[in-house]
Order: sequence, then structure tokens, then C-alpha cells
Amino acid sequence: MIESAGAGNRVVAGDTVTTWAQLGAAPEDMPQAAAFLTANNLQAAHAVWAHVLDPGRETLIAARTRIGQEQETELREAGLAIIEGHDVVPALTERAAEPGRIWLLTSGSTGRPKQVAHTLDSLTTVSGQQPPRTWLCPYATGAYAWWQVVTLSLSLPGQDIVFVEPSELDSWPAKAEKYGVTAASGTPTFWRQAIFRSGETMARLPLQQITLGGEPVDQAILDQLRELYPHARISWIYASSEAGAAIAVHDGHAGFPGPGWTGTPRAGRDCRWTAKNC
Repeated sequence: MIESAGAGNRVVAGDTVTTWAQLGAAPEDMPQAAAFLTANNLQAAHAVWAHVLDPGRETLIAARTRIGQEQETELREAGLAIIEGHDVVPALTERAAEPGRIWLLTSGSTGRPKQVAHTLDSLTTVSGQQPPRTWLCPYATGAYAWWQVVTLSLSLPGQDIVFVEPSELDSWPAKAEKYGVTAASGTPTFWRQAIFRSGETMARLPLQQITLGGEPVDQAILDQLRELYPHARISWIYASSEAGAAIAVHDGHAGFPGPGWTGTPRAGRDCRWTAKNC
């Protein structure tokens, strides 16, 4: 079971250092179908663990700042109670919870954020034996990429997690160094800014796994990361909240290989697919 596999993994959220198991069970009177609007990743981790321990739960987790009053009302009309800290606002529609359902909010890049249905299984993209690692999780609370790192920590032993709060985005390399981060996932912009602001600290991080996603990945940032971390595995992933991870590339070249993936390349060209079709 997922709760036994990663229960002992370390969880760092803000100044709190704990484990998943030490987060404890949810209160018995907590609504089974609920949207947790959180102020920080420690609150979010509590909501995650409550879902893991109770297979009958239906859960949405999002930062409080992402949910306006209109959308909060829509969530309640859809049958989700609103839980914010110790405050509970009941759903406006009475219904049974969908056991195991996890709702994600899309980024809203094409309009208002939409709800996407998942489960812990559909959000878990890494399986099999993995070397022990301490993962940095800088993503927006409740986003697809956030859940990918969270489910990795939940489902496999030896996969600790260090959350980055929005207020820590400019200083995360120091936090990563403090807690021994060896693997980190972020957008290309996230990596560029960190190298620019904290290059010396970045160079000291013992990163073994670097993952990029969420934006087009160009050759310049791949080359910068390879220079800083010559022995790390560098991966970039094409994914969406709706479809999940579709393509993962590890070869050091921007885009993804055309031959065998997208058809026959044009004559005389080493075809790679990027943001533009070749």
C-alpha cells in the first residue's frame, strides 16, 4: 500500500521537518469530499496524508490565493466542502464522495483554471527501485507537477521531499543546500533565475537528477545545467494536467527526437521536434 511505502520519508515544509506518517490522521468529523485551500505546504501535506489514509476520500488541494469567491462557490455547488485551516464551510450540494478521486486545477493559461480528475495511481509516474534522493518541490500547491513529486515521495522509500514556498523561490538554493537536496524539478525559468541569482550556491548542490518541464526547453539552459552538474541525469518532460506525462527526454538536446516518434525526418536533416514542427 502506498502509505506503507513512503510513510517514513522526510517531509520539509517551511521550518517544519517531519515524516508523512508523523502528520497523523485527519479528524473524524472532516467531510469526505473536500477542497483544501491551503496557506502553505505543511497544510497541503496534511491534506495529502488524510487522503492517503482514507481510500473513501475525494480531495482537491490548492493554494488559497488561487481560488476566488466565485470559484469557491462553484466548488461547494459541486459537492465539495471548503476546508481552510481549522475552518470548514459545508458543501452546497449533498452527495456521496467519489472514493479516491483527486481534483487538479489547470494552470489557467488558456482561460479560467479547469478541474481535472485524477487518482493517486494516475498521478504516480515513477515506479520500481530508485536510489535514495531528497527531492525539491517548488511547484504551485496542488498542480500536476507538484503531485508528481509528492506521489514519488509517497510511493517509494528513500524519497524525501523539501517543499519551496512562494516566499522562498528567490532563496531556494540555500534551503536545498541546508537539507541536502540531490534531485530537483522545475521549469526552465526556475533554473535560469536560480543560476543567475545564486550561482555559487547552485554549484555546491550535489544534484544527481535534474528535471525540467512546464515550458519549452532550449539548448542554452540544458548546456548551463550540464556545465554545472556534469554527472547529473538531466531530463525534460512534456506533460499536461489532463493527459499527464507524455514524453521524457534525457539526451542533452532540446526538443525530442523525430525519427521513430513522429515519422520519417526530412532528407538531409537530423529532425528534432521542439515548439515548432521541423
